[in-house]
Amino acid sequence: MAPTVSKPVTLDESIEAQRPLHEVFAYFSDFSRVQEWDPAVCRASKLTPGAPGVGSEFEVVLNTGISLHYRIIEFEEDARLLMSVDSRFFTAREEILFEAIDSGTRLRYIADFDFPAPLAALHWIYPAGMDRIGKSAMAGLKEALEDDFDAPE
Repeated sequence: MAPTVSKPVTLDESIEAQRPLHEVFAYFSDFSRVQEWDPAVCRASKLTPGAPGVGSEFEVVLNTGISLHYRIIEFEEDARLLMSVDSRFFTAREEILFEAIDSGTRLRYIADFDFPAPLAALHWIYPAGMDRIGKSAMAGLKEALEDDFDAPE
């Protein structure tokens, strides 16, 4: 039987990249670059001026045409980002933790999605879908962070 109230969904994924902490943080905190590493995203843009920080806003458009509005609500340089996400279909809070390790940087992504009842029912039917999306995005991020392709001539 489908739930009649919203159903939260949590993703918790980690990657390790062979890149210095400050570079990983700088790359990720400019969230308009998400289209470079998340295969579900067709375009993204920064809506507010200046360097990323508390209050920075981004629009992210998924391949499905769904538009997401991101806002940085906590910003601890080289350590942590907390972002709120709003869309027509769900809301979310995404926390990203950054840690220097011997081989580079560990990044942990924890997202709590809240789907209204009709969409929550779909999650009950396809529980692996959200997990697959999270793993795919993190694999893309790891590949982007470890990019050592030759520069164009």
